[in-house]
Amino acid sequence: PYYFSNGFDFAYDWTKELGDWAWDSAFQFPQEAGVLLKTAITNGGKGYAKDALVMRFLNNNDTGVRFVHKYSPELTRVAAALQFTLPGTPAMFGGDEIGANYEPYSNLTPIPWKDTYGLRPLYKRLIELKHTVPALSSTKLEVLDVDTNSALAYVRPAVGDDGPVLVVLNFGGRARVRISGSALDPLLASSGGSLRDLLTGDTVRLAGGTVAMPAESAFVLTVGAR
Repeated sequence: PYYFSNGFDFAYDWTKELGDWAWDSAFQFPQEAGVLLKTAITNGGKGYAKDALVMRFLNNNDTGVRFVHKYSPELTRVAAALQFTLPGTPAMFGGDEIGANYEPYSNLTPIPWKDTYGLRPLYKRLIELKHTVPALSSTKLEVLDVDTNSALAYVRPAVGDDGPVLVVLNFGGRARVRISGSALDPLLASSGGSLRDLLTGDTVRLAGGTVAMPAESAFVLTVGAR
């Protein structure tokens, strides 16, 4: 909160220590990542300054080994979905979209522009959703309760006549994730538990608030087609 209260309208998602990434330790423990990230994205439960613009990133010039190589392509996909569906502005560093393997300052050769991990289509879709789904451009966020420590779920509330979006992320192994919270009720009531995944176009069943999640997977869900 220091940066917003001292004159910045737009700031990196640091902790109270400059350069200490709020998300840093979460990805080291995938089976606990949902719990750790829930604290990080809500600023420890304190919230951010009203309408603060937070810069969300996976890599920047100071993060060393690129995220995809520090962790995995699979975890990168889930983390990218998080990055693009939270309030704030996602910041991509050169080569993120192809999983480039280099470290800023120590590797001065040109990036080989080859999409080794097939990340480009995902990033293209996430960028498209960020620009076209009103709920993903607002500052509103309702974090839900889940019964699985590896999972994180939240609703981006409706904007005008455009409906809400439910994001469910699983950073660990295969799981059946039970989700609860008042923000979920309107989605279940209007959909009957049958939702559309905006990433793939597939139908995802949320039966009694429970959804089956493959290992290291992400759903960006809404009612009807888009």
